[in-house]
Amino acid sequence: MCLLKQIVTHKVLSTFIVYIHLSERLEEFKTEAFDFKTRASYVTAKLFFLGNMIKHNTNSSKELIRSLKNDKSVLAMIPHKELFNRSTLDKKSLSYMMSDKELYSRDSKFFKEIDFTFRKITDKL
Repeated sequence: MCLLKQIVTHKVLSTFIVYIHLSERLEEFKTEAFDFKTRASYVTAKLFFLGNMIKHNTNSSKELIRSLKNDKSVLAMIPHKELFNRSTLDKKSLSYMMSDKELYSRDSKFFKEIDFTFRKITDKL
């Protein structure tokens, strides 16, 4: 029986200590939650991260991208974009927003890239 399959969290530069703590805690949890008969852990979860709110023009984002470049636990990089805020405020999904022809025309590059990113995440999970 598997309690957890995957854990996905976003990762920003200021959370590196949290990343280490979360990784260590997951490993502890794997050793603590086990079947007494078989000694097999109930937890087979893998820890994944999303580089989140990545800006194209800041040193901190560029540094974050460099630090995550070869990290296999990173599923994708999600850009910082006002459309995410608009989506939350308007209570409309990005996929719904894509159906707005004017909005799609204005931000077609972003919509294509985020669709590709979400597909990549889905494929990895």
